[in-house]
Amino acid sequence: MVVVTGDGAFGLNAMDLDTAKRHNARVVFVVANNAAWSIERNDQIETYDSRIVGTELPGCDHAAMARALGLHAERVEDPADLTDAYRRAFDHAPALVDVVVTRDASSPDALSGLPVIPDLQPLGSWDRAEKERITA
Repeated sequence: MVVVTGDGAFGLNAMDLDTAKRHNARVVFVVANNAAWSIERNDQIETYDSRIVGTELPGCDHAAMARALGLHAERVEDPADLTDAYRRAFDHAPALVDVVVTRDASSPDALSGLPVIPDLQPLGSWDRAEKERITA
C-alpha cells in the first residue's frame, strides 16, 4: 500500500507511522514536502496581493520523525535519487520517503479546493473576504 500526501495534510495524521510500525503494515508513506499549505498559500498570493499569512510551514524533516519511531525513512532532495529511495522503502516497509518539492507548483485541486468554498473555511474573517471576492 502507498500513501501519497502533502506535508501539511501529513502533519495532521503523522502518528499513523506509529500505528504502521506497531502492526508491521506493509505501507510506504510518500510526503510531498513543500513546507506550505499550498492551496491556501497560492490563493493568498493571487487574491490578496501576495500577502501570505499562516500558510508557510517550517521545513520539517518528516524522515527524521519516522526514523525516531523506528521506521525506515529517507529524505530525497534530488529527483535522480527517487527510484532507489522508493525501492528501499518498499523493501523495508513500513517506511517513509520525504520528498522535497517546490512551492511554485499549483495544486490540481486549487480550483475545487477550500479557497473557493467559503462555507468550509474555519475563520469568519476568511469567509467574509472570500464571499466579497467571489461576488465582486
